[in-house]
Amino acid sequence: MSSTGDRIKKKRMEKRITQEQLAVLVNKSKQVISNWERGYSKPVDDDLASLSSALDVSVDFILGKTDDPTPAATKEKTVAERKAAAMIKVAEKFGFDLEKEEDYKIIEQLLETAAKIRGL
Repeated sequence: MSSTGDRIKKKRMEKRITQEQLAVLVNKSKQVISNWERGYSKPVDDDLASLSSALDVSVDFILGKTDDPTPAATKEKTVAERKAAAMIKVAEKFGFDLEKEEDYKIIEQLLETAAKIRGL
């Protein structure tokens, strides 16, 4: 697995921003960014949150705990989007009206039961 500095540099370059531009985004100096990328120092917790946001990656990715750069918020959004799409599909197929609270709850329970059966 690559180092924290390698991951910062890789994502910075993918976004086509300079060390100076990243420094502005995370409220640090260009020298601090350079030191992180060369492994002379490591970002602290507050810096990690800023880097995560600026580079649009997860903190775990920056730290090398995962190779999946997807931020947690994006993953949660994707799960919510999949659930919404499934609810719409079920509603359309069986004639439910998602505007009606009772129908909404029925479909929600159906999807939760299906997820439990499938071990999700």
